[in-house]
Amino acid sequence: IRDGLVNFAMIVSTQYQKRGIGKTLIEKAKQEHDCLYGWVVTGSDYVKLNGQAYNSPMAFYRKNEFEVIENEIFETPQLKTVRIKWCENFSPI
Repeated sequence: IRDGLVNFAMIVSTQYQKRGIGKTLIEKAKQEHDCLYGWVVTGSDYVKLNGQAYNSPMAFYRKNEFEVIENEIFETPQLKTVRIKWCENFSPI
């Protein structure tokens, strides 16, 4: 908990993605909390240290009912992220 908000961070290794691990972790966190907040890399133009392209997990979080908070951005010369949130009973307009 930071600033009264339940923040989470999750990194699933590329070799384990697309197996439902991330979804299972998110569902467990949703069972434990009414709202979740995190930061997500916004673009896919980043490269990992091993030379592989970094794929933003934004689509994953949107598919799992997270809302993008467009006006909360953290940006450095190397990285741009945006805050996301999920709250129980949230209904986008």
